[in-house]
Amino acid sequence: MSTHRQAVRQKLAKLITILLVKTLPRFERAGKLNKGLVLLTRIAQAIPYEEYQRVQLRQLHDAFVNNHPAVQLARRAVAEVHPKFLKCLIENLWVNWWAQGGKRAEFLAREGFEPPRLAVISPIKECNLQCVGCYASAVKGIQNERLDFETIDRIVTELKSFGTTFIVFTGGEPTHPIIWPTIKAICAKHSDQAFMMYTNGTLIDDEKVADLLELGNLSPAISVEGWEEETDSRRGRGVYARVVAAMDRLRAARILFGFSLTYTSTNFHVATDPKFIDFLMEKGCLYGWYFMYVPVGRDPDLTLVVSPWQRDRIRQFTWDMLRQKGLFIADFWNSGPMSLGCIAGGKYLHINNRGDIEPCVFFKYTTHNIHNSTILDALRSPLFTEIRKGLRHQRNPLTPCRFMDHPDEAVRVVESSGARPSEEGGEALLGPEIKPFLDRFAREYREEYADPAWTQTADYAWFAHVYKAPEWLPPASGRVTKLPADAEAGVQKTATHH
Repeated sequence: MSTHRQAVRQKLAKLITILLVKTLPRFERAGKLNKGLVLLTRIAQAIPYEEYQRVQLRQLHDAFVNNHPAVQLARRAVAEVHPKFLKCLIENLWVNWWAQGGKRAEFLAREGFEPPRLAVISPIKECNLQCVGCYASAVKGIQNERLDFETIDRIVTELKSFGTTFIVFTGGEPTHPIIWPTIKAICAKHSDQAFMMYTNGTLIDDEKVADLLELGNLSPAISVEGWEEETDSRRGRGVYARVVAAMDRLRAARILFGFSLTYTSTNFHVATDPKFIDFLMEKGCLYGWYFMYVPVGRDPDLTLVVSPWQRDRIRQFTWDMLRQKGLFIADFWNSGPMSLGCIAGGKYLHINNRGDIEPCVFFKYTTHNIHNSTILDALRSPLFTEIRKGLRHQRNPLTPCRFMDHPDEAVRVVESSGARPSEEGGEALLGPEIKPFLDRFAREYREEYADPAWTQTADYAWFAHVYKAPEWLPPASGRVTKLPADAEAGVQKTATHH
């Protein structure tokens, strides 16, 4: 097919896909949503520039044909989410992502590395809560350093020029009154972009719900630690009740929202309880993010870190919930197979309230600041380059993290790049008290749990077509990577078979 005909075909498929999205509620009301989803995913396969995206769409198409639990998530989204948010989810996030593959390919050819898929911006340090073990070291008092509208607008504009379609706000607290007007203005100006924010939820009142509904492209992910006892013990008395009330408001307004849970040694029992997931779904959550507690930020506490066994149990639990429930759920450590391992240092980055450009919100080292450089300058820097260099020779996507899974690699990156800590006390993560702990943790998790899970089970056979590239070496334990017998056909299989 000629380049011109391909471009016309892609443009036509994009237009039809957008029109189909608008008609999905009609399919749902007529009891024919499956038929609409099958049609949508079949037509959308003509949009992506990159083959792996077409493979994913074919797999999703087959999942809908075979009535996979993903259908339940789609049904919930169509039935429960306001049309403005549904349009943003599919058009702003996915269709734009598929359609801009050429722009990202040009970036890759020019720079030698992939541009960011997403970015996290923390415009302020201020927060109305003081949670135990806050990774961001947020404070209640007013701070002098924060990102203004012009700076955030410049950041978003540069990211969009790379083909980035997803931007996340965190903090501090993004619904704090000193920054909320700025965030609203940014989302309104960049109405073609998909935004999400991590929020403690306690400031989401009726007025903010109205703001979110007017925007239609900013989805809240509300932090929760478990039931009332677990949430209030870490976040403060009465926080759980305010979080539940916020979820009720958001659901009543049909706003797309989810939850964010940091699993620790103290709330592990709730983090692996299907009843808690059912409760969050009943409250209206359509997605959820799991974060392993990392000993960074305010007063790092090693006793809060889960054991290697507990981490592996979380891995199994979130994978089971993803396959069994009508809920998208991911863990930034244990869901490595879905993102080709760690995405820090290029495919993803973080900019804090002072403008420091970091490889990750937890990797608090930097060499560049947005006030005197561009994002591209930081991406080209030795710090980001050295991280990407280490990622080229990965052994197991279940051990993706540069410091929780590969602390020696983190030391190498910091020392070779001359990076400085971007937060007071940031050097403690790789210091004499925490580094030996990370060494033991990483070794036990890799050898006892991650390597067997990756090499000796069929759990990840669906990803077989991805992990045939030469950069995926045999696991560090020395065993030869061998997919299970039924995974040889896994390239063609869909999630319905696993």
